[in-house]
Amino acid sequence: MLLATLVASHLDCKPIVGISSGRKMISLRQFMLVVVTLVCREFFDVVPSAAFGTSLLQILGLCLGFGLLLKMRALSILTYCNVGARCHDRFLAARRVVEYVWVVSLPLTLGLTEWVAWMGLLEESGCPASLSILCCFLPSLLFIAFVELTAAQTDDILEQRLAMDRSDASLGWTALFWMRLRLGDMTAVLTCIAPVLATAAVIDLLPGICEWLRIETFHTALLAMLGVVLLCLGLAMFPACLSRWMGALPASPANLNQQIAAFAQRLGLGKPSLRIIGSHGRWNGAAVVGWLPATRQLWLSDKLLRELDMRELEMVILHELAHLKRYHFLIRLLPVVVVGCMVAGIYSMNLDSTAIALSVPIKVLIAALFLTSLLAGISWAAHYCELDADRQACHYALSSCDWVSPLVRPPEILGRALAKLLLDAPEARKATWLHPSLARRIANLRLRIREESVTAKLVDSLS
Repeated sequence: MLLATLVASHLDCKPIVGISSGRKMISLRQFMLVVVTLVCREFFDVVPSAAFGTSLLQILGLCLGFGLLLKMRALSILTYCNVGARCHDRFLAARRVVEYVWVVSLPLTLGLTEWVAWMGLLEESGCPASLSILCCFLPSLLFIAFVELTAAQTDDILEQRLAMDRSDASLGWTALFWMRLRLGDMTAVLTCIAPVLATAAVIDLLPGICEWLRIETFHTALLAMLGVVLLCLGLAMFPACLSRWMGALPASPANLNQQIAAFAQRLGLGKPSLRIIGSHGRWNGAAVVGWLPATRQLWLSDKLLRELDMRELEMVILHELAHLKRYHFLIRLLPVVVVGCMVAGIYSMNLDSTAIALSVPIKVLIAALFLTSLLAGISWAAHYCELDADRQACHYALSSCDWVSPLVRPPEILGRALAKLLLDAPEARKATWLHPSLARRIANLRLRIREESVTAKLVDSLS
């Protein structure tokens, strides 16, 4: 679970924008979905009483029922609401409610249908643990697919109703659906559980690899080293796999590649590989993907390239490079390490075998306290890193951009870029779990402007 938390805390991509989106790549609802599923897998360790086919049909029926619930609400909104923006807001609100209800009811769904119990039984019967874990997430993945299908159909209807000038008007809801699967909640959840699946796959493969290499299973240190090597190979392949899934293509603008190389060299960083996300204007973000410098990629959306001028684009790139230069991944890792050490300390006490054995409600209360602390810590670290990256990008621009002058200041350019990107995504302007609000970021940039003005006056007085 801590592995999934670590990935969630590093997913700092900007919003995926469309008529019915404008949300973060990983939301608190999606993260809780992952956590609840993993917790249910650990606690619902019982022998199933119903047949596997019955359990499967019940899961499919519940997923379809939740999907139809959202579709009925969407049809009601489209029928009785004629204002496109109002329809958009109401659909977003309905989607959030359905997603929250799904997360809250997920323990009942997985427990009463005995789906998790069947996955545990299959694992005990020799099924790979990685496949068992993936199947535990199958109900939620089906639910997300139904939600994205309704969102794509709603997108298509609303855009036709608004008579928007679309270059991709011939795509239709089918193409919009697949685009949403690539750039939406499905990718967020799969990316979050990827390290859990990778770790389970390594554990599944180790016995076979040991037998092939003729390594005795009692060589614990050698097995641990082999597992770490396999996980590192998975981390190295992760950016390329995710880039292929999201449809990222190598960038063709030579001047942009040269500018990124110049920025990276001036900051003492390795140049990330530039990739363009083709989204037909529905993804307006930028992100640095990859933990290892050799495989790191910088993603820019096609909409960002089309709507921002060169100065604004440079500030966005400097913001992303600031995350690397300031080692923000270590700051975001800090809450995970602290809570992980606390959990390890609790387990090492072996409370069940001591005189201070805890009751089940007390254990649940302690687990809820740890989870709340973890969420609060990740949120604080993510907000701090975003605001710090904005400030540092303005600082780096003073020595890296030749257009900087007393009349053209980096904080104003970055603020203008943020306002442009979030203009058609009102939902993304609000503060979320991993990102501060647009107003907070603008206030942070204004503070930077005042600091520069004070510094300039001090220099003038000393000279």
